[in-house]
Amino acid sequence: MPTSPRPVRITLVNDYPVIVSGVATMLEPYADRIVLVEVEDELPADDETDLVLFDMFAHLQGEHPALGDVIREGGPKVVVFTWVADPETVASALRQGAAGYLSKSLSPLELVKSLEDICSGAVVTSDTYDVMLGEESADAPTHAYDLSPREAEVLALIAKGLSNKEIARTVFLSVNSIKTYIRTAYAKTGVHSRSQAVVWAHENNLVPRTRKSGVVAPGIERR
Repeated sequence: MPTSPRPVRITLVNDYPVIVSGVATMLEPYADRIVLVEVEDELPADDETDLVLFDMFAHLQGEHPALGDVIREGGPKVVVFTWVADPETVASALRQGAAGYLSKSLSPLELVKSLEDICSGAVVTSDTYDVMLGEESADAPTHAYDLSPREAEVLALIAKGLSNKEIARTVFLSVNSIKTYIRTAYAKTGVHSRSQAVVWAHENNLVPRTRKSGVVAPGIERR
């Protein structure tokens, strides 16, 4: 009788405990496909995990590794897992050898599928990043309207129908912080209501589309 494939083992490195706990809770229903492995050292041993999820922008106290320190020849694949989505950063991470660049706003099932695809050899980036990496022109709305990555993300989540409380839970911020980002995003885009924001987000291609696997940023050469 053929044996079932073992779950993909992942480890979170350089991230806040609340994120690690949240990811563990998200992945519990998919324990037959994804297992979160906690390691005692900052970096896991090569045989402890299949994928390392790494946030380059998690400002933890004390010394913490850079992306180049985490990517090791013969070691587990490294996936950047973060909120930050500027195109130069995404492209740089992939050029350094990251196997993927995923948003912390992915749903649990989207995250599981993305990690499985990466473990199978695909180079996966979240939809928002795919757009920023070359599917839109240089005058994409985030640039033309001077939107920050967080403001663009909040508008996209509004367009997906999330309430302020749901957005706050999704991005791990307070409701008051979300309201601030909404006010500044509205001011920059010239919208005055939630319904107008939804229309604007759709018209300006800010709403994430169906996720694509194996997407490689332009100019990225895989050996």
